[in-house]
Amino acid sequence: MQLRDYQTDAIAKTLAAWHDHTDVLGVAATGAGKTVIFIALLTQVLERAGQRAVILAHREELIYQPIERLRAVAGDWLQAGTLERPRVGLLLGEQKDYDRQLTVATVQTLARPKHLAKLLEAGPIDYLITDEAHHAISPSYLRVVAGLRAVNPNLKHLGVTATPQRGDGKAMANGFTHTAFTVTIADLVRQGYLVKPTWYAITTQIDLAGVKTVAGDFQQKALADRFDTEACRQVVVAAHKEYAADRPAIAFTVSVAGAYALAEAFRAAGYTAVAADGTTDKAVRRQL
Repeated sequence: MQLRDYQTDAIAKTLAAWHDHTDVLGVAATGAGKTVIFIALLTQVLERAGQRAVILAHREELIYQPIERLRAVAGDWLQAGTLERPRVGLLLGEQKDYDRQLTVATVQTLARPKHLAKLLEAGPIDYLITDEAHHAISPSYLRVVAGLRAVNPNLKHLGVTATPQRGDGKAMANGFTHTAFTVTIADLVRQGYLVKPTWYAITTQIDLAGVKTVAGDFQQKALADRFDTEACRQVVVAAHKEYAADRPAIAFTVSVAGAYALAEAFRAAGYTAVAADGTTDKAVRRQL
């Protein structure tokens, strides 16, 4: 795969930042290909013999994106492993590959001491990539970083995110001391990789006062209680009708139940609408 100029630049800036900082942040807007950036970076640094790395994600669905990108970006690198011990392994659910050169893990699994210990039995980790790094200052992530660094004080850590601002207002500086690169939507529009967007802000009158946060995110049930209401759904349907009635649309909701309720509200208004969630079969999801 041919990297875009800003992706190559992001890799170079990360390597330079690691000379002076151990924990650096990379900000890349949706559409920039942040997974491609860190996969290309890892395959570059892991060419050195004996080096190991971990990609850390906060939910299972995000585990498979790096694997898919690896095939596209670094197929030759992947094939350098053996059938008995492939270069890449997973740490989640029933699959526990502790001894691979590159391990893709959920934080829920790796934050458990027994799994972290078994991973480190195969050797220290030299590089850590935290995907969706706005979660990375929560206690479970910090435990993983501390555990890896206790074995290897020279651990290099890159967190990548499209949204460096956290909903609870906590500073990302608690987990990262330097921003290595920033790729904004404006950059991507200016370079011709994204079309120029038109933004509309719709007033809902929803008040988030009193909604608590858990591990850096709004408490989901409380947030759903505010957003997943018939009044809010009618505002969304009316706004779509006014501003984008002739266009396909995607709506992101707070809860799974809210997605199906919103789809029903659109159908009641005469639109063709369907909902999907994390349990939807991948083939069905693609079809929808």
